[in-house]
Amino acid sequence: MWKIDHGKSLQLAEMGYESFSSVLHPSSYCIIQCADRAMDSAIETGQWEKALMYGLKTLEGYKLWYPLYHPSLAVQLFRVGKLQRYVNKQTDAIRSLDVTLGVLEVSHGSCHPLTQDCGEMVWQSRQEVAHACGRQVES
Repeated sequence: MWKIDHGKSLQLAEMGYESFSSVLHPSSYCIIQCADRAMDSAIETGQWEKALMYGLKTLEGYKLWYPLYHPSLAVQLFRVGKLQRYVNKQTDAIRSLDVTLGVLEVSHGSCHPLTQDCGEMVWQSRQEVAHACGRQVES
């Protein structure tokens, strides 16, 4: 069985991203793939801020390459929203996850576990923001 060195994978993806970004458009497939690989590797190594940075860089390309209600776009939006929660950017997470929820409801259906998880995350994020502001949020 192969053992993946995610630290080395992250380093290679970052090098590829930097090399390609100096000559290719930010929405180029190669750029998006490098940023996606860097995001995955950063997640695997627990580098949430770095993962979020690369995840945000993928969104422009994903929105260009995939139709609005494509499952791949929905999943990428969800991943970015979850990362925003992990790094305590709750307001950004609410915005991202609200968009994600709308896309997931169309791409996956309202009864799909991913859609339900996203809805719960939106609710939890709203609760956390309200708690930080000293307010109650209705269900």
